[in-house]
Amino acid sequence: MATQNVTLPALGPRILDLLEHDRMASDAALAHALSASEWSEYRQVTVIDSGERTALFTGQQALGLHRAVAGDQCVAAGNMLADRNVIDAIVLAFERTPGALADRLLRAMHAAVEAGGEAGPVHSAARSRSSMRRCGLLSICEWIGRTKIRSASSMRCGARTSPRCRITSCARWIRRPRRATESQVMNDTSSRWLLEQLIGFPTVSRDSNLELIAFIRQYLADLGVASEVFHNDERTKASLFATIGPGDRGGVVLSGHTDVVPVDGQAWTVDPFRLTEQGGRLYGRGTADMKGYIASVLGAVPHFLACDLHLPVHLAFSYDEEVGCLGVRPMLAEIARRPHRPRLCLIGEPTGLEPVLGHKGKLAMRCHVKGAACHSAYAPQGVNAIQYAARLISRLEAIGEDLARPEFHDHRFDPPFSTVQTGVIRGGRALNIVPAECEFDFEVRAVPGFDARSVAEDLQSYVDAEVLPKMRAVRPDTDILLQPLNDYPGLATDPQSEAADLLALLCGSNEFGTVAFGTEGGLYTQAGIATVVCGPGSMDQGHKPDEFVTIEQLSRCDAMLRRLAAELSKAER
Repeated sequence: MATQNVTLPALGPRILDLLEHDRMASDAALAHALSASEWSEYRQVTVIDSGERTALFTGQQALGLHRAVAGDQCVAAGNMLADRNVIDAIVLAFERTPGALADRLLRAMHAAVEAGGEAGPVHSAARSRSSMRRCGLLSICEWIGRTKIRSASSMRCGARTSPRCRITSCARWIRRPRRATESQVMNDTSSRWLLEQLIGFPTVSRDSNLELIAFIRQYLADLGVASEVFHNDERTKASLFATIGPGDRGGVVLSGHTDVVPVDGQAWTVDPFRLTEQGGRLYGRGTADMKGYIASVLGAVPHFLACDLHLPVHLAFSYDEEVGCLGVRPMLAEIARRPHRPRLCLIGEPTGLEPVLGHKGKLAMRCHVKGAACHSAYAPQGVNAIQYAARLISRLEAIGEDLARPEFHDHRFDPPFSTVQTGVIRGGRALNIVPAECEFDFEVRAVPGFDARSVAEDLQSYVDAEVLPKMRAVRPDTDILLQPLNDYPGLATDPQSEAADLLALLCGSNEFGTVAFGTEGGLYTQAGIATVVCGPGSMDQGHKPDEFVTIEQLSRCDAMLRRLAAELSKAER
């Protein structure tokens, strides 16, 4: 149960004393406090502490903390203001602020002032009752009706001592409890606020993601969800894994990467690391690829907790996906060793929420050409590393043209064949010096069934048979080295599989597609976890300036995750 002062500055503390010291029941405490006070019509919101704890906050102009007792899980704050807009501002600010109760109340009070309200006073007293049933409806009106109070809040609580409840700002003259809708348990606001927080962490792959991981861990901990992290060797980055629901069976992984590509040299019209809303779009680096999905997943956690999941939901957030799917590998290695491996994985890369079952694999290589320098006036006496590198690049181009022949096409993909391209080249010191060094990076994007390593093997054969002999005929100490940079396998999930059936159910479509870009999906498949891809936003916006995801896409992703919760709640054990 919960209680909240209705009008008078001293009412909240009085009710708290009756609850704590006089051991009165909630309804009796409220009735007793009101009988000793004059009161009038005010709007209010309600505080609930789902862990059977109490909390009190009193603020004046400085909004200072008077008292907060073990109340980190309280879910709303009240301000004695009659303006509905101010009340709404308080509720939204409280729900969107992470951390301890004191921090959340302070932010709620600042929001009240910013919305035109008064600075205080504010008093709240709350106590939950362990007999609350999951997803049951509870209203102050149910237990204070005899006092003729006609202003209260209704709420829907996730039970099993669910750590967070959905609170609605109250309407005036509420006469009976109203059933909270499903959208009040998890709505666009929660995922939008979470996306705003995630975008604020500039987790470019070259930098650390530890602050973002710490934020997610604290957010989950506040909801009562334990998590574990898997650091890189330098302990500058980490992946995160958490489980919601029974731990003795497989379940579904919701997977996303926390790193983003750089913004260097891009002409952004907004701050890339501050969420900006314009025309139904949310702008910021990573909104589409793929913090929008992570925000929806985190926003869905209270809903998962409120449901009776027969199969668990696992959260898996990695680092360094953008530079070769590096961070997910040690996490997957650990998961694969556990007795109850997840059955399915849903990766939320941006597909416009269209169901995707396949993508190409990738092999990235670096070629280092060691030539011999000399003055350019005597060029034949040297070994021009750039020119020999150019021969190798031309060879790769020829391989790519061969792979584009119709007999190698797989029309599930765009383009429908494996591709080879050179993306970076470095070499030379000055125009009048024959360059002794040159290196270039190339990649192979391979359709399922084509081994990308065969391209590197072809190039190595060309080096050994034709290029190196010519170089060493001039200088025996010249060389060419091929170095793997990174690789990941392609994805080709069976359209008749359990994973495909679930994806079709969640998306409302079995028109499965593929994408040309890569994901961690092939690595999950190699670990024995069937994988599908579906997430909000489009890669047409990913990696570009003014990257965005639409509010509509984020809302649809929220709804998709609610459908997932419903399916896992009725799944066979």
